[in-house]
Amino acid sequence: MSRGQDGPTNPGEGAPAHPLPRLACARHRDVVVHALLPGSAKARLILPDTPGDRLITHLRSRKGALYDVVEHVPAAPGAAPEAVPGPVIYGGPLFEHYGHAVAESIHRLWPRLAGPDLARVPVAFHPTPRRGGFLTVPAMPGWMRQIFDYLGLPPGEIVLIDRPLRFDLLLVPDQAKGQTFAARDPGYVDLFPRPLGAAAGPASGGDRLDVYVSRRHYHHAGSYLGEALVEEILARAGFVIVHPEAEPLSEVIALFRRADALVFSEGSALHTLELCGRIQAPVLVVARRSVAFCETVFGPILAAAAPRHSVFPAREPVTPLDWDIRKEGPKWGNASARVDLRGLLAAIAAMTGAVLDPPAPEAVATAERLDLLRIILDPRSTGPTTDDLHLGRLLRRLRAQAAESGLA
Repeated sequence: MSRGQDGPTNPGEGAPAHPLPRLACARHRDVVVHALLPGSAKARLILPDTPGDRLITHLRSRKGALYDVVEHVPAAPGAAPEAVPGPVIYGGPLFEHYGHAVAESIHRLWPRLAGPDLARVPVAFHPTPRRGGFLTVPAMPGWMRQIFDYLGLPPGEIVLIDRPLRFDLLLVPDQAKGQTFAARDPGYVDLFPRPLGAAAGPASGGDRLDVYVSRRHYHHAGSYLGEALVEEILARAGFVIVHPEAEPLSEVIALFRRADALVFSEGSALHTLELCGRIQAPVLVVARRSVAFCETVFGPILAAAAPRHSVFPAREPVTPLDWDIRKEGPKWGNASARVDLRGLLAAIAAMTGAVLDPPAPEAVATAERLDLLRIILDPRSTGPTTDDLHLGRLLRRLRAQAAESGLA
């Protein structure tokens, strides 16, 4: 990557100081940026570059220390880069996963959000390579378009770095926050929520609004056994049951902000809180992975958005039917879990004041067995890299676990 650098500065030419004093934005003139190379993924971004140049970074946190996941390699000779006129904001990597997109792909947009001076400056993202090439703007999934709509970034102001581009002026803002680290400026959370318009809807008007955020349709990718039974009991008690993947994002954000209490089945929907600003409702997260994992990944989000939060622990993970060829073991990140359903309902009742009838042990066992069957029958539970030999081993292990748990 060749460049001329003006150094860290307030992002606008002659603009007033932005309201985030701990964040800076560097200006780089006549800079060439290449596309990410095949082999790039969420944990490793491979970027052609000139030797020793570290203009583009992407930060994550490990044990409290920030580190860069971008691996810089020499750029091979190629075609002349395409010119991109005017100022452009560098937006970072663009991940095609809802949770990672909200956690990692939007937190360099703050110069557009912090004031009017750069509110219409285009944003350049690095799409990650995939089979058949790169993501295109017209092919962006609906959830991604909704995120950018909410943030006021229309398709015509998005530039995808899928080939070498030469920018007249590239603004590279600090990464305001990341997947596992909190906002670097305490005022960053106050950039949210964005204007919701009609989606904000009327206030609850004195009627209590308790919300349960479901992953019942994602047992193949991780939920907890018996979630359908919990939903049924909560719905009878007046809870609003939300399947966020089926609702417009702006309406989900508005609902979260109006809620008197929020219960989440652990998953990507928790990242939606990053778009909500500060909320008043207490939040309970039903863990499918360890409490330590939830606190590491979701703790910074919850601390900023919902200071009154707690995690209800899982009892044990359920053996997944997908094999991790890199770790040579079950793909535990996609596993569902067993949870003490009666204890969970008691915790929800204590948080909300709702009267929740505890289910009989036989009803709990039946609900858990049905979800086990759903996992086994759903072809999405097994990825394309899991061969029949490993699938057989996983099925045997799952069968033994069910027997030990009294569910066989």
